[in-house]
Amino acid sequence: MVSSRIVKEEKMYKIIIKLFILSIFIIFNLNIANAQSVVTDEMLTTAQEDPNNWLMVTGNYTGNRYSKLGQINDSNVSRLVPKWIFSLGTLDAQNTTPVIHNGVMYVTASHGKTFALNAENGQEIWRYSHQLPEGVAGKMCCDIGNRGVAIYGDKVFVATPDAHVVALNKEDGSVIWDETIGDWEKA
Repeated sequence: MVSSRIVKEEKMYKIIIKLFILSIFIIFNLNIANAQSVVTDEMLTTAQEDPNNWLMVTGNYTGNRYSKLGQINDSNVSRLVPKWIFSLGTLDAQNTTPVIHNGVMYVTASHGKTFALNAENGQEIWRYSHQLPEGVAGKMCCDIGNRGVAIYGDKVFVATPDAHVVALNKEDGSVIWDETIGDWEKA
């Protein structure tokens, strides 16, 4: 006859083994998810082969702004309608080209604003507003617009009208670092 203590130890051992296997599975899947969420050198150099992402302002290093997507063609282009609309919150210059990675659209607006949007439905994921110094708009030649972001690794990079380059966390928009690269008053 097996004592109740041995039965309890066997049950505990089985639970520990199951928890260990589960933790390995979770860690493995987190690593896969993290690997898929970062933009790599290889992804950038082969961007023209990936129609699901638009990783650079011009789409790829050739700068041709061409996508291999085939859903839009001569026979249906006249029937296109907006799927969603998102207000950038300002009427000033909007000179940006969005970049898209894994279903998230990163776009800038004038006055130091950067947004991450769900590319499928336009829902805002996060927003970042860079605090601009007084008078910066008066120094700008062509309004206080922005040309867009760059993405690499797990970061979104944005240049601001007051001569900063800011690295943002791709997932939540938090500032990783903010470097001044020049004197905006002399620009």
